[in-house]
Amino acid sequence: MGFKIVINKKDDGASVVSLIGSLDSDTCVEFENNMKSILESASQGIILDMKELSYISSLGFGAIFRLKQALEKNESTLALVNLQPSVKKIFDALKAIPEALFATIDGADKYLDAYVAYISKKVAEDDQEGK
Repeated sequence: MGFKIVINKKDDGASVVSLIGSLDSDTCVEFENNMKSILESASQGIILDMKELSYISSLGFGAIFRLKQALEKNESTLALVNLQPSVKKIFDALKAIPEALFATIDGADKYLDAYVAYISKKVAEDDQEGK
């Protein structure tokens, strides 16, 4: 099966990235290159829509984990939505991103909104304290 990435930028600064096919050793570099190109512009975070992702290998999982780390370094976040049962089992077993798994994009949007509000409040408090 092939691999395709569809990127939709939202008005609030988030990007919804739909993954289609298999994220594995053959497609991991393509995924990472595409994510590098949107990391800076995804100021509110990235939502990975996995509705049509049929398979993920350990390399694919590693690429998603590195994306999560890069976003957190920029005080942004990653949300995963619409995981197929076979893909969700991997995330459940590894317990690496449990707080950011959502059944729908609406749930991920609410998470991103709350995260942005939290970071904004933290920045304001740090500014007041002179940090």
